[in-house]
Amino acid sequence: MFYLYFQRDVQRFHLQIMKEFLKSTMASCLGVFLALIALFLIFVVILGAAIAGATGSKEPVKVADHSILKIAFNRPIMDQEKNDPFSGLDLGPLSREASLSLRQITHSIRAAKTDPDIKALYLDFSAAGQYPGMASLNEIKSAIEDFKQSKKKVITNGAIYTKKETYLSAGADHIILHPKGNYILQGMTSNGMFYKGLLDKLDIQVELIKKGNYKGAGEVFTRENYSDYNREQVESFLGNIYQDYLQSVSKGRKIPAENLDQWAKNLSISNPEMAKKMGLVTDLLYQDQVDSLLGKIAGESDPDLVEVHDYAFKIAQEEERSDAKIAVIYAEGEIVSGKNSGGYLGDETLVEAIREAAENDRIKAVVLRVNSPGGSALASDVMERELEILKKKKTLIVSMGDVAASGGYMIAAPGERIFAEPNTITGSIGVFATVPHTGNFFKNKLGITFDRISTAPNSDIGNLNHPLTDAQRAWFQNSVNQTYDDFVGMVAKHRKMPLKKAYEIAEGRVYSGIEAKQIGLIDEFGGLEEAIRYAAKKAGISNYEIKSFPEVTEGFAAFLEEISTSAKMAWKGPEVWMVERVQTLFRTPVQTRMPMDITIE
Repeated sequence: MFYLYFQRDVQRFHLQIMKEFLKSTMASCLGVFLALIALFLIFVVILGAAIAGATGSKEPVKVADHSILKIAFNRPIMDQEKNDPFSGLDLGPLSREASLSLRQITHSIRAAKTDPDIKALYLDFSAAGQYPGMASLNEIKSAIEDFKQSKKKVITNGAIYTKKETYLSAGADHIILHPKGNYILQGMTSNGMFYKGLLDKLDIQVELIKKGNYKGAGEVFTRENYSDYNREQVESFLGNIYQDYLQSVSKGRKIPAENLDQWAKNLSISNPEMAKKMGLVTDLLYQDQVDSLLGKIAGESDPDLVEVHDYAFKIAQEEERSDAKIAVIYAEGEIVSGKNSGGYLGDETLVEAIREAAENDRIKAVVLRVNSPGGSALASDVMERELEILKKKKTLIVSMGDVAASGGYMIAAPGERIFAEPNTITGSIGVFATVPHTGNFFKNKLGITFDRISTAPNSDIGNLNHPLTDAQRAWFQNSVNQTYDDFVGMVAKHRKMPLKKAYEIAEGRVYSGIEAKQIGLIDEFGGLEEAIRYAAKKAGISNYEIKSFPEVTEGFAAFLEEISTSAKMAWKGPEVWMVERVQTLFRTPVQTRMPMDITIE
């Protein structure tokens, strides 16, 4: 009954907040009407493309002598691979943007290392950059370092270099900056978004009930800035990531890390000439000069620049087939109950994928790729249980991406061995509940009041129209405490550590990969490729294929799903999108989630 009350009132809460933001019902109706017309026209165009595409297959990619592998960071880089023939179509605001998978990039770079037709690697930063998080960039950087062992050249080129371009290019042979461009060497910052001011304007109060001093996720509704505990943990893991960044750039450019830190603090580099003088770039060239340099390096005046997505397709065509398979299960997004949708990780979808991998006799090992800040405690527990069952049948190795925290760590914990990058964000072993009180909002903003008749004092626990009573608050706290104890016990069991130590390192604290390795939350540094190789070795196989789970929607259906999401965003506007992000924390009473929307820049 509590859950029904909570869901009913959350839905009412969602509806009223959206009404506050939507400009007018008429405007929405007009948007829907225009969108339907647009969708109809798009459908006609895409249907023709689908019919044409269905009659043939993609031609094999040919790589000429003296070619250069090119990576342009002008499209989203995701964890899971997608084979979507409709991606990249230009249809204005409803276009389906082509994306790359991280493994397509790293696998291509490693393959190009031994390809006699590929003479160099070219990272093109000239377009607007769409970079993944720092841990994913570290996987790309590791592949580049492996490529350099072939003695082939690595060239980077861009008009603007910031932290991520600097990080990727540090070990390159030629770091090219446009003569009129910008090089910005700066420190790192973490921006957290807080919603208390918004809720105050709506006259909505939120009560935070948590276990773990560092569990800062719910604070976004009760504070306007970081608490002391939250600030302490963010400063700690951010400092670790920054030091790793400085050491990496220092090693690649042979510049003392102390110098880099001082230049970053003072914003010492104000023009391209200074960047070159200080050794952060090697060449100041216009594009025609870049083209000439590439020709000299390739030994061909007009070398072919092979795009990485085409090269990845070529590799996939040429790889030997094998009956033995390694499953890579992608757990990406905020954890919710139900199916995967709109960037959320649904427990139903992942459980189905886990069971399918477990029952497939050709799959000899499983790698779980986690890139999640957590979410619903219940959904996280459901997935953890299924992974524990899988582990009894097959080798289970975990690869952490940019973030595997709270519920994301819960599902990673069963892994026999956990791989992460030094700059992965993980930990956050803690629990919280946020209970909004919307009675003042309805009364003061909408003129709506409520009265109730109950057979017992707490019959309507979870009703959001009145504050919690002491008994109800105690009920929530007991639920949070029990979930927390279960979570910590689970970590102690899977990581084979004393329960006392597990409690000491929990408290909802977020760690960098460096810290996590020191305290035993991960086993070793490495990316997805290293995890796959370890899984193969553990399973005793040398020839194998990779099979990805869960199966993603592809082709025409994926296109319609994507433009549907784009259309909804266009109708609702950024304000409503922000509100929907807030609503995710109210869908389930008890949450295992890291501090909300922390971005490192």
